[in-house]
Amino acid sequence: MAIKTPVKATFSGSDVTGLAEYQSADFIGLVDGGLGASLSIGTAGQVLKVNSGASALEFGSVSATLDIDTANDLTGQTLAATDLLLASDGGTEGKITLSQLDTLFSGTTSTLTNKTLTTPILASFNQVDGGNLLTMPAATDTLVGKATTDVLTNKTINTASNTITIVEADVSDLQAYSLIASPTFTGTPAAPTATAGTNTTQLATTAFVNTSFAPLASPTFTGTAIAPTPSAGDDSTKIATTAYVVNEFAPLASPTLTGTPASPTANAGTNTTQIATTAFVSVAVAALADSAPDTLNTLNELAAALGDDADFATTTATALGLKMVKTANLSDLANAGTARTNLGVNAVELQIQNSSGTALKTIFGASS
Repeated sequence: MAIKTPVKATFSGSDVTGLAEYQSADFIGLVDGGLGASLSIGTAGQVLKVNSGASALEFGSVSATLDIDTANDLTGQTLAATDLLLASDGGTEGKITLSQLDTLFSGTTSTLTNKTLTTPILASFNQVDGGNLLTMPAATDTLVGKATTDVLTNKTINTASNTITIVEADVSDLQAYSLIASPTFTGTPAAPTATAGTNTTQLATTAFVNTSFAPLASPTFTGTAIAPTPSAGDDSTKIATTAYVVNEFAPLASPTLTGTPASPTANAGTNTTQIATTAFVSVAVAALADSAPDTLNTLNELAAALGDDADFATTTATALGLKMVKTANLSDLANAGTARTNLGVNAVELQIQNSSGTALKTIFGASS
């Protein structure tokens, strides 16, 4: 069959006019079953597709589309050097192997900025001029470097698996800091103040000490202060606890003294509540005995001399009451006759003589 030239007519609604051949720019719309555009055949490899305006069909190239979200999940797979990847090389798409990427990256130098390396294997670090800056020995994880000064920016050093030794005298910036172990601070160090009663290794600030402890000079204690009890007989500036005082001192009221208590000796003749020492008593006893004979200078000897009569004064007064009065000249005898009889002088001659022996008067008396 030969190619036919289509014809066209204009329909006015009631009549068909304008019957003619299609021109090269004429086309049938999509709604009428046409292509929607004046279309020429494409080149080899092209396909019929919708144009960019979605208004007609055209011939053109179509890029391969891969939906990564619906692709098979290979994240758990172990990749091999022969595994394939899609790549584009200057407009040419195709497949490459992982080993090609390894060859590509192993021979290149890249600058890492703000990158985190997880368990990297580093053989060496090179300076820009090609000199060897750091070398990582194969049998150890210790870095051996040149005597250089480097600035570490945005770097994280894991102290659990890395050991960094810094000589403080060689790093001027560290002079303003102190070591964690046995630090020596200068100036006026400050720290948070622990709450009252804290008993941990937290730093004790001056505020904590002033509110929790009493000063050494003239302290004022509150509550129930407790201190070690000094040993018996301690004569020092140690605090005397109540236990020490009770064991070492007698109370003011009704004290019970032990050992050999001593007290100032009162003056002779003192008659107060002052303690009478043995010296005071000895002086008082000596004054009582005064110059009494040796046989009467003790209370025992005096008692014996008084017949051990506790009521000696009454006994003596009673005995004196039975005696006659001298000035009564025997007129106070209750029974003179009985008295003469008892004396055997029923008849008595009393002669009074002068100094020369001359009888002055003779008195006769008879019993009556």
